[in-house]
Formats: sequence, structure tokens, C-alpha cells
Amino acid sequence: LSIEKLESIKVKNLSLNIEDTEILKNINFEMKKGEKIGILGLTGSGKTVFLKHLLRALEPTSGEILLNNKNIQEYKIEDIRNITGFSFQENFLFNESILNNIKFGRNIPTKKGLKAARIAEVDEFVQNIKNGYNSNVGEQGSNLSGGQKQRIMIARALAGDPQLLILDDATSRLDITTERKVFENIKNQYKNISIILVAQKIASVKDCNRIYLFDEGKIIESGTHEELLKKSVLYQEIELTQRNYG
Repeated sequence: LSIEKLESIKVKNLSLNIEDTEILKNINFEMKKGEKIGILGLTGSGKTVFLKHLLRALEPTSGEILLNNKNIQEYKIEDIRNITGFSFQENFLFNESILNNIKFGRNIPTKKGLKAARIAEVDEFVQNIKNGYNSNVGEQGSNLSGGQKQRIMIARALAGDPQLLILDDATSRLDITTERKVFENIKNQYKNISIILVAQKIASVKDCNRIYLFDEGKIIESGTHEELLKKSVLYQEIELTQRNYG
């Protein structure tokens, strides 16, 4: 089976046990093409582990994932990854140029790499660097700030023209204005792209079509920002804390 167009993702009763520990418990999740879905939860609530199932980097103990209503197991792993751009917290930068870090060893034309860089607001800081896109990022990106590294990672995720973009805490070091700009750019350039955005800050997921709230390996609530403010005590608590303490 090949994936021409990603129309939908459905996760049904997904659980993951490692030895005797339940890591994910009965996860139900869905998204349609073009939606922006937020996943919110504190560190260790199971968000990243869940995402790794969507890339088939982990296999569940029970339950299933359907892509376009077919079991994800029926697709080749590389076909899934070919339509997906992703940036995880533990992604790393090579001691190479900014442009090569965006291309990431793939056969991506420079023009395309630079377009992705513009969309991810990499352009904004590269203009002030002496050798521009040919500048070396240093060991593990040591010549760059946290926010600059994250923008390069987002450009890398976009450079392959993905249908699905998964960003796992990939904007945590960006100020809210830059973060908004990046998402506006993505929306303008990729009309039908589907986005899964994992965050710890409510401000990052506020405008998502739907937000899933993770706690201790379970989805305890889902809805829009407004709905969750009305019905979820945990969401209200997080919102209050973040409003008062940033």
C-alpha cells in the first residue's frame, strides 16, 4: 500500500505496556487532513511515546492506528515517514552549515531548503550572520541559541514537503511572536498540511482545531481551548499557573 494523500488518522484504544508498567492507557485520537491538533501535558505524561507510534518507531501492546481507514501496519515504515516531517526534542544538529542541517543528507534542492528556512523564520537571524547559510552551527549547534536551533529543526521538517507535520515541543524556546509567525507562514504556504503540535504552553495550542490533554499516559479530556477551559479542571489549573507565572 502506498500513501498518495493523507486524509485521516484514527487511533483506537491504544495501550502500551513495557514489562509491568502501563505507559499509555486506552488512547483514542483522530484528525482529518488540514487540521491542526494540539497535544498538551506535563513532562512524562506520555505525549512523545504516543507520537512515536504514529511513525511506527514503537508498536502498541493493544489497540490500532488507522491511516486513511487502513491499519498502519499495512504501510511500509518509509512510506509513512516520507509523508511526515517531524521535529522531536532530542533531534540534533551536525557540525555542518545551516543549509546542510536543513537538507539533512536528503536530495533536497537548495531552493527548497531556503524556502523552508524562510517559512520557519530562519532567514530572520541568518541575515545577521557573516557567512549566512554557509555558517557552521558548531558542535550540537553550539554557535546558536535554543530558539535558532528550533527554527532550523522546523525548517528541516518542512524541507521535504510533508503532508503531516509533527512538532514535539519544537517551539518551546521561541517567543510567542516568532512562534505565531512560523505557523502563519506554514498555513499560507502549505494549505492542506496536517499538524500535530505537542506543547507544554497553552499559548502554543490555543488556536488548534482540537486539543488533547494527556495526564499519566491517558487522554483525560479533549476539545477546543474554550471547551477545555469550561470542562477540565487540570486545563484550568495549567492556564491559571501559566498566566500568572508565564
